[in-house]
Formats: sequence, structure tokens, C-alpha cells
Amino acid sequence: MCSGGIDSSSAAFAYVTEGLDVYPLFVNYGQRARRMEQQAVVRICASSRTRRPKIVEINELGQLTQNALTDRKSTVHLFPFRNLILATIGAIYGHDLGCRTVAMGFHRELSDECPDTTARFRRAASAALRSSLGQQVALVTPFHKLWKAEVVKWATDAGVPLGFTYSCYSGTRKHCGRCLGCRKRHEAFTAAGLVDPTEYLRKPS
Repeated sequence: MCSGGIDSSSAAFAYVTEGLDVYPLFVNYGQRARRMEQQAVVRICASSRTRRPKIVEINELGQLTQNALTDRKSTVHLFPFRNLILATIGAIYGHDLGCRTVAMGFHRELSDECPDTTARFRRAASAALRSSLGQQVALVTPFHKLWKAEVVKWATDAGVPLGFTYSCYSGTRKHCGRCLGCRKRHEAFTAAGLVDPTEYLRKPS
């Protein structure tokens, strides 16, 4: 599952580097940043020399709930059930391809904030996917033991073009610098001791 952000882009790079057959999938679920995210995913896939991403359009999903990802007026950061939905879509896409593994870019920091990024969720989602099909299906998260700063450091060492990635909720060409996505992005580069290559409308504080 590719969102164009640091974590999912790094996960894709990790599996490509391992020589695995990767099928990138981007989902438009009505997020404000969908255009910039999709653009980032396309650039990341091209730079990693993997397939062009499959694009799935379910933008009406974002109309069912109010959160900062889909509504600029909302201060709620959690999109309920989002990762469960994305994992299911990934499993559906993989089914006809003969692919039984869905990869997502969760990291350790997220597990403190979002219940649907924890190891418990990963195990439960994998079990639900297996039960619904009666076959082996697994949700994997290669960075779940790393902090975001450690993911940034790994990605930098691995040659992931982090300047191509996009983390902003707003969907503006330059990162807004105000939203949670921008703040977490900048904090990760700072904590990793690396220069943040991101163009911000306002530097995160």
C-alpha cells in the first residue's frame, strides 16, 4: 500500500531491494492531498524501477467521516477503520495476482497514537483476511519496530529519494508546515540528524 509518504515509500523500496515482486497500490479515499500523494507515488515507483502503481478510486469514502485528512476544518486526526479498509483493498488486489502479502508502512511511533497501526491490529487484520478467504493472507509492516526518525535514517542510507515523498494533509504543492503530517515529518528528519529537504510554506515549529 503506497500513500506517497516516507513510511510506505520506504517499505516499497525495502521489498524491491530484497528482489521481491512488488505491486504498488494507491487508494484515493477522498483525502485532500490525493493529487500530490498520487504524484509522489508515481515518482517513487519510477525511481525504484518497479511497476506503475494501480490506482483505486473510492473518494466517496471520505464523505462518511470528518477528519483532518479529508476535511480542512476538522481537528480530528484519526480516520476510523482506514487501515482495515486499505488492508482489505490490498488483499483484494493481490488475490487475482496470486499475491498473499499486503505491506503497509506502520512504524513504532504510530502505534502510540493510532490503534490500527499496532502489532495487535496487524495480527487481527491478518487473521480476519485469512478467515474471509480460507487461505493464507498476511498484513506485514517492515518498520513496526522503528521510530519514524529511524525509518528516515534507514531510507536515507538505502537511497530512497525522500524529496519525492509527500506528507502534508493539505494537498498544497509545498508542504504547509502546520499540519500533523508536516510536523511529524520535520521532527523525524531533525531527530535523525539529517537535513530536511522538504519545501514548506511555513517551517514547522
